[in-house]
Amino acid sequence: MDKAGNAASGALHLGPYKIDATPPDSAVKSGLSKVNSASFTVEWSGSDNLSGLAVYDIQYMDLTVNGTWKTWKDGVTATSATFQGQTPSV
Repeated sequence: MDKAGNAASGALHLGPYKIDATPPDSAVKSGLSKVNSASFTVEWSGSDNLSGLAVYDIQYMDLTVNGTWKTWKDGVTATSATFQGQTPSV
């Protein structure tokens, strides 16, 4: 629009645009802290009441590398997978 309020020819109205500022909820099934196997199933879930969820990014903390986070699954739609870790030392 110009200063007089005249719309340009071919002007389009877009919007309204809404911003979803609420982060999604996510959870991993409990009981993983006591796994005594190098291979085990991990299950997760998530929800977002406004925008919805398209994919999951799953990370884990590697305590053998100064507690750094590593990406395990990136952009997946599945809600479970078998984690292949290291054999625990007792």
